Amino acid sequence: LELLADLREARFTDAVEVHFQPRVELRTMSTVGVEALVRWRHPRHGLLAPSDFIELAEVSGAIRAITQTVTVEACNALASLTDRGLSSASVNLSTRNLFDPVWADWICDLCSSPAFEPGSLWMELTEDQIMDDPRRSTDVIRRLHRAGIRFSIDDFGSGASSLALIRDLPVDEVKIDRRFVEELLDGDDRIARSIIDLAHHLGLSVTAEGVADLRSVEQLRTIGCDAAQGFALAPPMPLNDLVEHLDRHDPAFAVAVDVPTPASGTP
Repeated sequence: LELLADLREARFTDAVEVHFQPRVELRTMSTVGVEALVRWRHPRHGLLAPSDFIELAEVSGAIRAITQTVTVEACNALASLTDRGLSSASVNLSTRNLFDPVWADWICDLCSSPAFEPGSLWMELTEDQIMDDPRRSTDVIRRLHRAGIRFSIDDFGSGASSLALIRDLPVDEVKIDRRFVEELLDGDDRIARSIIDLAHHLGLSVTAEGVADLRSVEQLRTIGCDAAQGFALAPPMPLNDLVEHLDRHDPAFAVAVDVPTPASGTP
């Protein structure tokens, strides 16, 4: 109840922070994008993770302001990091965002800005969110896709979406659910490999999320996964730390997965 009351305060977004987790292209082992992840610096409870307050934000109506804040921060971060090889930033959506016409108009206005690069901003939705109202979801996703936004299906394989819906939606990527990435360490790559093959046949790219062990990175490369993110590669971090991470030449990942060490200065 205390958090719910705080979310309804007019200036609560001043305490919202955005951390960024690098997304690594497995072919080159270079960072090509980031996922923007929200945190709430609460005055009494410290730094709160999304699981501590997002559901409350949806109930209170604060989710619109939170998503707008994260989106603007993601776009600003990307604009400052393109010279370091980053080409995309992704933001997690709530179903409330998807069905909020005010938010949809706002994001379309953002995309109409001369500074906006079509295809640079990605939105992530889970299968279950899409299946809440497939027809309505499809209409909104198509509108935003036409505006230049790209879409990822998050936690793919854990929901109940139909393959026909995935085929017909204007989505660009699927993200393999972390449970199937963890199975790689037990020698079971059947589901991960099947998701990758299916996505590629549908013309989609594939990112593995929750990669917690460098051994999984090599296995993902072997079975054709396009990109990966997780603590084995880099944790979520504030923007200043992300800049240092990108500027720091650390060949550990490249050596671990047996790819050539990039030239000095390469992200």
